[in-house]
Amino acid sequence: MKKKSTDPEVWETKYLRIAKMIEKPKTSVYGVFSRSSLELLGSIYWEFGWRQYVFEVVKPRDGQEKIIWSRGCLKEVIDFVQMIMDARKKSKLA
Repeated sequence: MKKKSTDPEVWETKYLRIAKMIEKPKTSVYGVFSRSSLELLGSIYWEFGWRQYVFEVVKPRDGQEKIIWSRGCLKEVIDFVQMIMDARKKSKLA
């Protein structure tokens, strides 16, 4: 995944904008937004019980039955989670 933004708090992909929303002492919470509509689609956060970052989809808006994800969008979320997990592992080794 290429970090296209000059702001280190924001990552942009072909379909998504992922922005750091909350910084905690050891972990962060990221918002996942549609690049086309800027609508919040979900969040990525550290799940302590699972000891890893997870992605949680937001509930559909009123009137929507579901939110559909393509392989491309899912891959971008997976690539981002892998990137922050790798960075976390490296920081623990340093």
